[in-house]
Amino acid sequence: MSLPLSATVRAEPVEVTARANGVDLLTGGRTAAGAALRLPPYGVVVLKEDR
Repeated sequence: MSLPLSATVRAEPVEVTARANGVDLLTGGRTAAGAALRLPPYGVVVLKEDR
C-alpha cells in the first residue's frame, strides 16, 4: 500500500497475542503463549521462541 505524499500517518498503540512462549531478545523478558503484547506507537519487540 502506498500513501500519497500529503497523507498523514498516525502512530497508535498495538496489542497482539503471543502465539508461543518466548524470550524478548531486547530486554530478556519472558512471554507466555496467549499473553497480550502491548506495544506503544513505534514500539518494537523481538521474540525468540522458548521451547
